[in-house]
Amino acid sequence: MNQGTARKGGRRSPVIRLYDFRRPDKFSKEQLRTLAMIHENVARLATGFLSGQLRTVVEVDVLEVEETTYGEFITGLANPTVVAVFNLPPLESSAVMDLEPSIAFPMVDRLFGGPGTGAAAGRGLTEIETVVMRVILQGLLGAVAEGWGQLVQVQGELVTVAANPLFVQVQPPNEIAVRVVMAVRFGQQEGAWRLCLPYPLLEPVLPRLAVHQYYARETKSHARSRERWEEGLRHVPLPVTVVLGRTRLTVRELLALEPGQVLRLDTRAGGLVDVLVAGRPKFRGLPGRAGPRLAVQVVERVAEEEQGHGHRRMGDVVTRGD
Repeated sequence: MNQGTARKGGRRSPVIRLYDFRRPDKFSKEQLRTLAMIHENVARLATGFLSGQLRTVVEVDVLEVEETTYGEFITGLANPTVVAVFNLPPLESSAVMDLEPSIAFPMVDRLFGGPGTGAAAGRGLTEIETVVMRVILQGLLGAVAEGWGQLVQVQGELVTVAANPLFVQVQPPNEIAVRVVMAVRFGQQEGAWRLCLPYPLLEPVLPRLAVHQYYARETKSHARSRERWEEGLRHVPLPVTVVLGRTRLTVRELLALEPGQVLRLDTRAGGLVDVLVAGRPKFRGLPGRAGPRLAVQVVERVAEEEQGHGHRRMGDVVTRGD
């Protein structure tokens, strides 16, 4: 293919770039960079999930995001391995993930209560091990779905788990795909977690993979997330306590107290009392009644500089009202 010209000896000579029509480039460098940024977020989410499940420190890092074919991805996998087919509805096409046996078996070992040093032993997972591994794969798929939230809202659905990658033929061998390779490390174990995202899966979201559009959506997403957090915080219950007054007693006086004795508090009759929110003074008010219940009428707000001095002192006796 002729792409421009170059000067040579005063004459223009054609600049030739080889182009394989059997394997056209369907993803631009900008789109691959955006996918790399998305999966950096996926790696962070997977780190938190795996650390909680395995009860140890886990590191997940993105190694490469590149264009390939589905056939090259499948033939590049070990046999046996842990390969899974999954869907990301509402996107219609299926995709594949692979977890190397060098980390899959130690994960199963830790989930069974072992030290996490189980060897692959050149075999596939047993039925019981597959049930446990599905929990790990579903959690990783949840990290993928949440990480893609900046791009498109999807749900992760695990379809099947297999040991032989040659039995997993969800796309034609020459179908263009994006291969994402992430390194997973915990303890002395290290291996790869791979994703194969075929072109039919990514085609509906390709226009959104421009970097500037991704950052614009990310900013809007953060704003919506902030609003959700603020709305959620408004419904968090906080204990509100009314302090009618305080007094100080020695241990001898405290031990000598008997029913019917009167304690003199430091609050004058008719004076303002402290209203504490989560243990800190926020308001002052007048005690009284609202029907058959005790109540307090808020009169003023406590200044910010005074709010740090509302903790009780050792030896204080506090009388509370609801």
